[in-house]
Amino acid sequence: LRGDVVWRDWRDFYASRLTTETGTSVDQFGNRGDVRVTVNTNDMSREYRALILSGQWNPSRFRIGGNYTLSELEGNDNSEGLTTGTSPTTPNALWYPEYLDYSQRNPEGHLPEDARHRARMWVGYDFALGPVGTLNVSLLQTYMTGRAYSAAAFIDATGRIAGTAFEGIPTNPGYTLSQIGTNHTYFFSKRGEFRTDAFNSTDLALSYNLPIRRVSVFLQAAMTNVLDNDGVINPNTTVVTRRTGGAASGLQPFNPKTETPIEGVHWRKGASFGQATDVNSYQLPRSYNFSAGLRF
Repeated sequence: LRGDVVWRDWRDFYASRLTTETGTSVDQFGNRGDVRVTVNTNDMSREYRALILSGQWNPSRFRIGGNYTLSELEGNDNSEGLTTGTSPTTPNALWYPEYLDYSQRNPEGHLPEDARHRARMWVGYDFALGPVGTLNVSLLQTYMTGRAYSAAAFIDATGRIAGTAFEGIPTNPGYTLSQIGTNHTYFFSKRGEFRTDAFNSTDLALSYNLPIRRVSVFLQAAMTNVLDNDGVINPNTTVVTRRTGGAASGLQPFNPKTETPIEGVHWRKGASFGQATDVNSYQLPRSYNFSAGLRF
């Protein structure tokens, strides 16, 4: 009988861009652009806390075990993997702050990988078949509570795109606006306010082995999601704004720093928000796998 208890707590901080208010430069072709430098900052972070329990018991021919994780992932940056050396994270106070320093651009909250409970339990048994080999039968149960997602969409915080101008557009202190773009994320809900369906799967596996001198013949068969559960684990997250839907949306632009956007006036959820849109929205259905071979 063996068991483990592990506590994990780690925080990630990222290098971020800083555009100076007066810094511009001209390249060899005469193109003028805003100067940027890379700095270290704690403004962007991911914090993961987890309690992990695991255990295993192997009485006689049985193989019994499991693990459970109670965790929480919070922060204001989805993933370091989304950034590169040429596209690092951009905290509000350092990246065109006159335009982009609004609270709902990088709010703190639960990040997409956040799932509070994860559990896996398995049991297997080895059957000795004498001269005709061995047979193992295993059952695995996997469960994970829903992951976090948000109601978020692009706005134009500069008001430069036709139809996106709003009252109180910031005064440009001298930027060329060469790197700010016109798509700026705005969280209309709390970060991670919504949850996908839970993931629940029962899997069954059979493994047969027949040793013949120095060679072993094996046959394996597996059935995943035996109960054919159909949780929606990748729901639609479409949110429409004036920037994404244009004038045809009937929605109005707003000042992201001073106004609180109203659902139905400044933004609205897509018709399928939170719902499945195609087969990839669901967990994998019941499926079968077979394999055979020789081991030397």
